[in-house]
Amino acid sequence: PDHAVTVDPVLAKQVEVIRGPSTLLFGAGTVGGLVNVIDNKIPTQMPENGYEGQVGLRYNTGSDEKLASVGVTVGLGSQVALRVEGLTRDANNYIAPNYIHEGEKERRVDNTFAQGDSVNVGFVNINISTKVPSRGFSE
Repeated sequence: PDHAVTVDPVLAKQVEVIRGPSTLLFGAGTVGGLVNVIDNKIPTQMPENGYEGQVGLRYNTGSDEKLASVGVTVGLGSQVALRVEGLTRDANNYIAPNYIHEGEKERRVDNTFAQGDSVNVGFVNINISTKVPSRGFSE
């Protein structure tokens, strides 16, 4: 990657690619298009049985990536919900299917590794979020 990814879509509910005049709803600087990530960091409805959650584990052979994620929403009374999310990722450099440059013996692409952790807490229209990239560019 050539730049840091500002949004991790692992716990997203939906990802929209918006182009054309409808981008103006998001501001005048978006005329080239935008990516809208819809998540549940601030709960918009009460969980059905008082709580709900998601757990995810992922392994990627192309970069030896290991990722674990969890999201839990808990109803506090009848009108208030609390959402807590977290994920951790560790990935090495990408492995190219062939050698990158002629005569090169290493198939890994330099500077494509990533390691980091993320925690989010959403409550009553307030979201506190932190990312702790340990190394790499894709966090």
